[in-house]
Amino acid sequence: MVHRKQGEGDGLSRTARGFRSVGPWVDLTWRFLGAGVVWGVAGYFADRWLGTAPWMLVAGASVGIVVGFIAFWRSYQAMARKDGAGR
Repeated sequence: MVHRKQGEGDGLSRTARGFRSVGPWVDLTWRFLGAGVVWGVAGYFADRWLGTAPWMLVAGASVGIVVGFIAFWRSYQAMARKDGAGR
């Protein structure tokens, strides 16, 4: 019986395995940042349409940050549960 190190034999290079392990963290980052950007842009265009600058931008960015943080936290908790269950 041959003992292999974790990750060996999957046909991936060391760099590819590194990128695969970083993927979930990049996803968490984009969930947080993406919501803030999308809601901020929506607020910007609402300001232009309604003539209320900068209040809709501020409100949109604030909502986006809150929504993004909630999405980030839920995804992080799910990832932590999955990681803890696999040990």
